[in-house]
Amino acid sequence: MAIGFFDALLPTLEVHDDIPHESSKLRQILGWAALSHEIGASISHSESQKHGAYILDNTELMGFAQSELHRLSLLVLGHYGKLRKLDADFSDAGFIFQLISLRLAVIFCHSRNLPVLKNIKLERAGNTFMLSLPSPWQQAFPQTSYLLEEEILAWQKTNWSLVVSILD
Repeated sequence: MAIGFFDALLPTLEVHDDIPHESSKLRQILGWAALSHEIGASISHSESQKHGAYILDNTELMGFAQSELHRLSLLVLGHYGKLRKLDADFSDAGFIFQLISLRLAVIFCHSRNLPVLKNIKLERAGNTFMLSLPSPWQQAFPQTSYLLEEEILAWQKTNWSLVVSILD
């Protein structure tokens, strides 16, 4: 699901030199983050994102550069909660695309069910992400709607913003 959100934003990402290679690498790291974002829960449910980030930042996994592990740790640390805890470059659009994609996937999958994402659109204009939901969706999933409201507030404390609109 995180990859789907990322792919929706990808056409608006301006990457350096080797566009296909760099976007492919960003996509791959996001996939790893989505697979490992709950790794810290095996240690403790409270502040599991901190435990997971610590493990990723302080391990030597064959095949991973330290910069990749650090990026993974930032994504795991930031997969929910306040964004200000991240010591990250919020001007790095690639990282921000990965982060919002992962955070939205976590929100939509909070109940451990695969949500129906039909007619849900994620777009970007400048530093604003626009998520469009069909009108019956909000009433059918009130907990997810609440989590999206919290997500809007979280992004307001950065130089990025999230806007959620309901389509008729």
